Amino acid sequence: MIRSKLLFCAEAIIRDEETKVASAFNIIQDFNAESLPAVVPRFAIYSYLEREASDSDIIECKFTINLNEEALFSHNFEVNFLDKLNNQTIIKLNNLVINKPGLLEVSIIFKDEVLAHYSITVNQRGLVYLTGQNSDNDVPKIAQPKAKKTRAKTKQTVAS
Repeated sequence: MIRSKLLFCAEAIIRDEETKVASAFNIIQDFNAESLPAVVPRFAIYSYLEREASDSDIIECKFTINLNEEALFSHNFEVNFLDKLNNQTIIKLNNLVINKPGLLEVSIIFKDEVLAHYSITVNQRGLVYLTGQNSDNDVPKIAQPKAKKTRAKTKQTVAS
């Protein structure tokens, strides 16, 4: 039986090849955008799975990212336990676009069963207004983040 022991999202996750220890930077619990749509330039997913000795060494899983139950991204990936009973997988996405506030949910799925999910609340804090100094007649200007190309790539690191 395949089980998930841990699933979370962060800005960056790395794993030391020698010690097999993973480190996460800026774990994402909430996402507060000044305006939407917004781009998350670096988004990483960490999954720690366990299996029983009778389970296959190689399994096919899928991760999904939904915003308010609407699919944003989905990708199938192979998990290779390499003759071990546990596996660490790190999935990296670049330039994830968030288009509205709500609940962002990341799920790991195996054989149509959700092994784990991680929820992130997306908030829109509002627009920032910039005005000139010493003038009562300035028209507010909305500060907008610079547009970035939207692309999503995945990179998987497998092994424990």
